[in-house]
Order: sequence, then C-alpha cells, then structure tokens
Amino acid sequence: MSISELLPQNSPAYVDALKMDKAIQLAKESGMEADAIALENTAVQLVNFAKNSPPGKARSEAERNFKSLFGKSIEMQNQVASLRNRKQEENKSAALIQATANELSAKFQQAASKGINIDPKITQSISNLLGTGQVEEARKVADNILAAQPQAEKAEYKKSAADLTFEQNAASAIRYANQLEDTVKKYGTFESARLGDPAASAKLGQLPYQLAISYAKVVDPSSVVRESEVEMAQKYMIPTGLFASKDKALSAVKSFQEDLKEKVNVYKQSTGADFSIDFNAGKTKEEESKTEKVNQANDFYKGFL
Repeated sequence: MSISELLPQNSPAYVDALKMDKAIQLAKESGMEADAIALENTAVQLVNFAKNSPPGKARSEAERNFKSLFGKSIEMQNQVASLRNRKQEENKSAALIQATANELSAKFQQAASKGINIDPKITQSISNLLGTGQVEEARKVADNILAAQPQAEKAEYKKSAADLTFEQNAASAIRYANQLEDTVKKYGTFESARLGDPAASAKLGQLPYQLAISYAKVVDPSSVVRESEVEMAQKYMIPTGLFASKDKALSAVKSFQEDLKEKVNVYKQSTGADFSIDFNAGKTKEEESKTEKVNQANDFYKGFL
C-alpha cells in the first residue's frame, strides 16, 4: 500500500505523501530499491503511529519526523534525476564511441581494399583512445594516418556509346549554331540571299537545316529524325527569311546556344559522363586534339616547301 493511501485526501500531509510515493517509485525503478523500501517502511510506520496516537507530544514528534522524511524523499528524487542524467550521458558517449569505431573501421577496410595496409600498432592505439572516450583524438590519429598513405590513382572514365553519340551531336549543334550566328551577323536573315549572294543563300539555306537535325538528335539520340520534325524545328528555332529581323534571329540563336549548354550539363549530371565540349569552337576535346595534330603536321611539311 502506498503512503498516500493511508491518509485522507483532506489531510495536510496528503500532498507530501503523494510526492513521497512518486519519489519512492522512481528510486525503485532506478536501482535504488533498498533505500526506497527503507524510506517507505519508515514513512508507513510514522503515518500509522500518528493516526493511532492521541493528540500530544508523541504524535507531534511523529508528524515532525514525517516532514523530515519527506525532505529525504526529495533528496532521493534529486539523486534519481542525477543518476538518470549521468546514465543518459554515458549512453550518448557509448553510442558516439561505437559510431566512430564503425566509421574508422569502414575507412580502414576501404584502404585495405586499395592495397593500403595500416600498422596494427596504430589501429590498437586508436582502439585504446576510443576505449578511454577520447573520440576526437582517435579520429585525428586515423585521419592523419590515412592522409599520409599514397592514394590510388583515379580510374580513367570510359565513355559509353551513348556518351559519344550525345557528345558528337551536341558539339555539331553548337558548331552550326555558332556558324549561323556569324552568318546572320554578316548577311542578315534574307536580304543578301534575295539579292543573289550565293554564299549567303547557301548558308542561310543549309545551316538551319543542319542545326535542326543535330538538335533533334541531342533531344533524342536514339530516334530516327523525320523530315517533318526537322521542318518543324527549322520553323520555330531560329527565325530567318524576308520577315525575320536580324536582332530577333540573333536573340534566338543566343537563347538556343544557352539551351544546348544546359542540356549538356543536365546530361553529364544525370549520367555521370565525363567529357568536355568547347562551346566557342563547337568541338569535342578529341576533335580539337585531331585538329591541333593536323595543323602541327601541316606546319611541319610547310617547312620543306
């Protein structure tokens, strides 16, 4: 029976008895059962003695002792709270140590898979540090040891067939867009072609068509480009012709160039592909290398002429 059940609810000591019951229960749950039972038994004896004693010195003494016992129950409750906080901190520390040990173990295993062997004395030293709760010190030692090891060279990225197709189509589209931009700047969109300039007529006729084909392949590399799709792309991509202004055409080319750059970046981010395109020249890295080698060869042979 709890202490509060021995007292009527209108008793001045009833509230204190409720608090004592709570403190005793918490102490029992926290491993202080012996102290809690001793306090509970003493409190029950005092309450029964006071209830069965007539008013007088003995009863007053029992009531004073009960109040003193209530103070001890509060001290016990504070001890329980302190014990629980300490236990929580110990659990947190143990969890941190275990998590750090798992993390460092994974790093050492990864190093071992790359042929990097760590001196067992060092790993034992790190284990000792973790065992004494020196988590940060253990982490520093491990990081320093791993940083001092020779790193394996990064494997060279190999392009897939899809990467090569996309890269070449994107480079072609960019190159045609750049050429169309230069053509519009030099000839306009229609005037020179109408007046019979063969160079303007050829470029203004061919480049939008070539650009439309390349762009369609960039959007869907695996599909077969239909003539109707090319005509639609020509019509809405870059405005040229009698009623198209030069400024509007150049603005459309600029927007198209930015769109191509964005599509290249999205493709690389989504696939992890590693390639580079010179957006000014409209060439892949490999095409630039070939051009450079050809130029070097031409310069070499010119020296004999």
